[in-house]
Amino acid sequence: MERHELANMSRLHLDTIIRWEQGVFPKPENVKLLGEMFSIPIVYFDEYYSIYYSSYQDRIREWKDRNRYSYSMAEGILGVSHSGFARLLSGKIRLSYDMYMKLKTLNVF
Repeated sequence: MERHELANMSRLHLDTIIRWEQGVFPKPENVKLLGEMFSIPIVYFDEYYSIYYSSYQDRIREWKDRNRYSYSMAEGILGVSHSGFARLLSGKIRLSYDMYMKLKTLNVF
């Protein structure tokens, strides 16, 4: 399939497809769209996408509790504010790829 055909079929901009080919990580919403279009399970793609659409908040809480970190200690380790950590755990903000990588190095995922 040509990139312009994929862009038309998915209703994504051609520049978006080209950026993926150049190594830019696709947004989770776009990966989910492609998976649905082609009947490919999200687990086929990078682990980040599977975790993004899971209850990753529970895994972060388990990591905090397992290591006996207070909220302020966990926030400091992750380099986020109190409100940022609270919003991440509540699902008000989604897991960014950078935060996923940081948590992965800490063996949360």
